[in-house]
Amino acid sequence: MAFNSVKRPRIYCNLIDYHNFMGNDEIEIYSQLHSGYIVDNIPHKYRRLFNTFPEGDAFHQHGYGFINLKGLSNKSFVAFLGHSFSTDNIYQNLFTATEEGANQGGDVVYEHLVNDSISIVPDKDGYSITTFECPKSASGEFLNNIYITNNIETSLGSLILGCYFDFEHSVESKVNVSYEMEGLEKITINNGKYLSHSKYINRSYWPNSYYPSVPAWELHDNGVMSYNDSTYDYGLSRKGRKTWTLSFSYLNHKNVFGSNPITGNHTSHTNQELSNLGYNSDVYDGTPNNEFDNDLHSEDTFFKMLELTAGGRLPILFQPDSNDNTDIVIAKLDMSTYSFKTSNTQSSISIKIREVW
Repeated sequence: MAFNSVKRPRIYCNLIDYHNFMGNDEIEIYSQLHSGYIVDNIPHKYRRLFNTFPEGDAFHQHGYGFINLKGLSNKSFVAFLGHSFSTDNIYQNLFTATEEGANQGGDVVYEHLVNDSISIVPDKDGYSITTFECPKSASGEFLNNIYITNNIETSLGSLILGCYFDFEHSVESKVNVSYEMEGLEKITINNGKYLSHSKYINRSYWPNSYYPSVPAWELHDNGVMSYNDSTYDYGLSRKGRKTWTLSFSYLNHKNVFGSNPITGNHTSHTNQELSNLGYNSDVYDGTPNNEFDNDLHSEDTFFKMLELTAGGRLPILFQPDSNDNTDIVIAKLDMSTYSFKTSNTQSSISIKIREVW
């Protein structure tokens, strides 16, 4: 991110974390390796991907299968953190299906965001992020069975699958960006001598199958970093924990609250009553009376993002400028109350985001 500038931010939400947090027992994760770690936001330790699907299954390869993963949309993404795909010379495939083991349910439209790894071997080890538009079924619903496969065993620290939210426009000109230099214990002993002990000075290093660890959010060749035309193991790493305080004004209500703030689409109002209440016809056209076209999870809104982070309890990937892929962090919404200043059609809000590891 050029000179710490913050423009139009993007927030990536982990659908797997969300469903696990909500106790959704309908979601199934097919993998001999599923331990709760590899599908977390933070790469805890080095793992391997093994054969996942039964013999004879259409997707009998190495990888993962996610069944009934509801919430994907035309703004979906998959991220691989702490990988060695380049060194292992492998790439990932992503399939959507209408039912378990079915063929691909539709063409997936990709946008390779960082270090392409879907359908091609990435140039570097480290991490990869790909955004995609989730196909819809014949009935118009987004498909919710996802398979991510590769043809050989490989190393991976964390896999994140979910959807992202782009703010309607850039932040206001006044933005606070802080670096917290925490983790240092300081004491003065009896003779006046000053002692200090550092518990940590930077975010945790990520696992790698060829080196014990490498700096987080770095791209590298076989665990070796490059710096000023030379190479060295591990490399430098940014110090401090970043926090952002961001303010947004003139946000359209539809992009903040959505047309339907509940998870179902039924209402006690008729279409005419909805029109009289000020709802645009595009939120209920094409449906019978007493129904919205959308629900909380089918619209890309600020409140959907709040729902998928459980009000800030679950980690996110935060990108201060959606057009700049050089600065992405694991973070949380560091707030207990979200206050909106509203007019008839627009809202303003300030939020605080804090880096975590």
